Amino acid sequence: MFPNPSNSLFDHLDEQQILEYYEFFGKVLGKLMFEGIQIEPQFAKFFLKRLVNKSNMISDLKSLDKDLFKNLNFLKTYDGDFEDLCLTFSCPEKDEITGEVKVYDLVPHGQNISVTRENRFKYVYMMVDFKLNRRITEKLK
Repeated sequence: MFPNPSNSLFDHLDEQQILEYYEFFGKVLGKLMFEGIQIEPQFAKFFLKRLVNKSNMISDLKSLDKDLFKNLNFLKTYDGDFEDLCLTFSCPEKDEITGEVKVYDLVPHGQNISVTRENRFKYVYMMVDFKLNRRITEKLK
């Protein structure tokens, strides 16, 4: 389990309302404990690392998105023409509730910077950092 940054369910709520949801969730967990009902929530490793303020690496991406993990590793050894890939230093994300697609820049003006053979490792690093560190931390605030 981990907070899903591409879910806008709480985006329309103010901070007090979000805290009320967490308080309700806490009361449910407390009731389960009081009744002796055991649950074993299993949090994703990358999420737990962020909770203790540690950064994630590409190996941690596998538990979030296996396809992205595979594609970024492929990109590190890609020998073809990078223009064919049409990649920029940006990350589109589709909101699971509204269906709206938002594009996030991995670096300033990232939508205007193409990924090339020379900067592909920076792209991989920035994408992993965005997905596993920046987006999750953003939702934890």
